[in-house]
Amino acid sequence: MKTIIINGSPKGKNGNTEIFIENFTKKIHSDVVVKRIIEEDYKILSNQVMKYDTVIIALPLYIHGMPGIVMKFIEHLHVNDTNNPKKIGFILQFGFSEGFQGEYIERYFESMSEELNMIYLGTLIKPEAAAIYMLPKIFTYKLFKRLQKFGKIYDETNTFDKRLITKIKQPYKIKGLKLIFFKVLTNLGLTNKMWNKFLKDNKAYEKRFDRPYSI
Repeated sequence: MKTIIINGSPKGKNGNTEIFIENFTKKIHSDVVVKRIIEEDYKILSNQVMKYDTVIIALPLYIHGMPGIVMKFIEHLHVNDTNNPKKIGFILQFGFSEGFQGEYIERYFESMSEELNMIYLGTLIKPEAAAIYMLPKIFTYKLFKRLQKFGKIYDETNTFDKRLITKIKQPYKIKGLKLIFFKVLTNLGLTNKMWNKFLKDNKAYEKRFDRPYSI
């Protein structure tokens, strides 16, 4: 079994996606190659993918959208017209607080896999991941252990473990006291502080309500 893992983050080796890949591959002993889209030529990379039994695309989700480099890479992927069945899976991480926020793109990935004539392994979804890169080990220990176990099971079975996918997708939906607390923070404007800082740093704060693609 030969696997190629595609890092779809515009940050390349410096982003959260690379951290997810490092932990996923930590206990994999079979042949695995990691490529970063940001460092590659789309056409050459898409040709390389066809040489492997399985391709796993790992990426961040930005405000319900894939990074442009991932979309462009997908446009270059070839339909598997060989007699050798190929598999494809996805690892998706984002800053939203609820796992269900990634399910719409999961449905797209499943449909895309069918169009590429590849066997769909599934999509691992992790919410609340925006700060992973700067959190102390005590806060990431459980997640990293699960990612390593997920990779180990993949290495042994060439499948994505559905039980671990369900665990890692938590919290699926915020409810109860946590939801009430979150609503209070939102009403106080505290949940926007980080995003507003990014907008101001990039001189986009005054344009935050713009709708350039509306009719």
